[in-house]
Amino acid sequence: MINVSEMTRGIQVIVLLGLILAILFVKHRLYLKDESLRAALEMQEGGVVKELPRLELTDYSEFYMKADSVLLPNPSGYTFRVYQNEVNHMVDSFPELFQEQMLKPSEASDHAWERNIIKCMADEDKFYIQYYYLMRKRNGEGFWTEPRDRLQTILMLLNDLSLCEAISGTYHGHDISRILAKTEYEIYLLKDNPRLLLDHYNMTRQIHLYIETLRQWVRDENNHQIDYEGADRIKREKEYLVIVDKLERAISNGYYLNHARDYFYNWLRND
Repeated sequence: MINVSEMTRGIQVIVLLGLILAILFVKHRLYLKDESLRAALEMQEGGVVKELPRLELTDYSEFYMKADSVLLPNPSGYTFRVYQNEVNHMVDSFPELFQEQMLKPSEASDHAWERNIIKCMADEDKFYIQYYYLMRKRNGEGFWTEPRDRLQTILMLLNDLSLCEAISGTYHGHDISRILAKTEYEIYLLKDNPRLLLDHYNMTRQIHLYIETLRQWVRDENNHQIDYEGADRIKREKEYLVIVDKLERAISNGYYLNHARDYFYNWLRND
């Protein structure tokens, strides 16, 4: 005769053994997963490999200048020209610029300082202009021309607005070449995600509040300047408020608003 209680205990033992095996299996899988993740992190942090290799473009010839010189379009009012011998020398001697992943302007500049391509601030300005020319050629025109021009215009206007604080005109001038280089890198990023140009909701109110903040900043800074009084101070305030009016027309969506905020915030922070 079958003992029911013994059969029940047997089934319980079998179930318990099954649960133990299942737990051991899961722990083993998690261990393997953790080891894989740890290895990947070590590679990123330099434990095994300091940096994953970047694929480089194999043909640089399309970037060579054929004309003796090229005048570069920009909204600053300044004239910038690049020359064939200088640009082609950079193409030959600075292959990092043509990696599959574009170097940020600051990264490219750091490399150039380390290799004595840049030796002074004037050299750095020239380097940023050449970076702008080559990376613009790499990014192309067509659809990207309008967002490039608009972003350049916004950052140039903010650079002009910074003079309201009576900073050095030299600082203002140096930042123009950096703005051109920066906007070209931003176009490179935008090409990977053009949906950034589309707002998920109406940004009109946020843009309006930002513009009003700039207007108040102009009034406050202008009133703080001791070198201007009476009619001169009033005239000066109007001139800078005209720049804010231009910014209001140029900042058309959240993408441009975010870049305007970031640029001006970083400028104020570094002032």
